[in-house]
Amino acid sequence: MEDPQSKKGAKKGAKKITKADNDDSTAGELQFGGNMELVNFGGGATNDELGEEFNDKQREPNVIHLHYQQRTARKCLTIIQGLPDDLDYKKILRAYKKLFNCSGTIVEDEEMGTVIQLQGDKRKDVAKFLLEEGIATIEEIKIHGY
Repeated sequence: MEDPQSKKGAKKGAKKITKADNDDSTAGELQFGGNMELVNFGGGATNDELGEEFNDKQREPNVIHLHYQQRTARKCLTIIQGLPDDLDYKKILRAYKKLFNCSGTIVEDEEMGTVIQLQGDKRKDVAKFLLEEGIATIEEIKIHGY
């Protein structure tokens, strides 16, 4: 059987990747091309910054609602509502857009307050992001829709 690289459509100078090229020490690990940088979304403060007040202050429970809204037959929106006011919405939106490969916007609503809209059904991805970044706990996230 012929190798697909040797066919007429193969690019000149393209390197054929073989099993010997793969390092066994990195088998099963994900490799990323760039440096991962830590981003502070503005909501957290360390114990050193606030002193003793940090231990005494209880975080008020804030329910974050993740809605699914159908636009047309094939298009939908994910609506994120109820995020704490001390967060930087622009940084969070930028992180969502980069991680989920979608477009989004921040909308100021009179009833719901500040709302983030993302294109596509990203409810589970957003919930996972909020948990991993420590913005919310599992009890504070409410996923609506089917």
